[in-house]
Amino acid sequence: MCRIAATTGPPVALSHVLFDLPRSLQELAYAPTEMHSGSVNVDGTGVVWFEDGPDRRPLRYRTQLPPWGDQTLVELAPRLRSHIILSAARSTTAGIPQGQPFVHPFVVDGLAGTHNGWISDFRTRVARPLLAEVSDATFPSLDGMSDANVLFLLAVDAHRAGADLLESAREATRIAAKVTAAHGATATLTLALADHTGVAAVNAAVGRPANSLYAASHGDRHYLASEPLDPTWDWRRIPEDGAAVLTPSTLEIHP
Repeated sequence: MCRIAATTGPPVALSHVLFDLPRSLQELAYAPTEMHSGSVNVDGTGVVWFEDGPDRRPLRYRTQLPPWGDQTLVELAPRLRSHIILSAARSTTAGIPQGQPFVHPFVVDGLAGTHNGWISDFRTRVARPLLAEVSDATFPSLDGMSDANVLFLLAVDAHRAGADLLESAREATRIAAKVTAAHGATATLTLALADHTGVAAVNAAVGRPANSLYAASHGDRHYLASEPLDPTWDWRRIPEDGAAVLTPSTLEIHP
């Protein structure tokens, strides 16, 4: 499993969600409290953000180290600012390799995405039929053979076909759930996507409970995270099959 932290609103430093909040991504990496499997998330850190201007592609930094272990990230995060930030700390699933290509968020064109969860028996039963659902045009963007990367490419296909963030996330998790169930496997499919308009996430599962996922507004900012980033705020839990959409000015929760 992994931990996710995202925010939208007026430009803020990347360190806001990575290091500064009471239960920042750094805290969720080494001291999570709501994981269904595993105990820490220290197999990689990634963050995407967006600049103002005509280039709407996300900028990305990712490392195989935990958040505190990459001195470059520690030094840059307070100085880089954005109105949309999506970050993740990785916990490697057994059978899925380690390495930078497997660290979230993934990026293709103007879309970024991260997956918290796993598909059981992915390499032995699900990978080939699920990859068959990815279009020929998108297949070359496969970073590494992981359930998370394939799930993201399904969202890329939907996004390229004109779907918005929420529709892309729903379509990707729908296909993954269908294929997973058809091959007798189980999955947790918490998928968060970001582009220049904001962040959207869907909390799905097949044959097991969905992962924890929360959303909150505080001041002029909106947040999405695997666990509350500040326990004093009013967080709303996203249930199984629920979704959240964050723009720089709004937060919508779809039960």
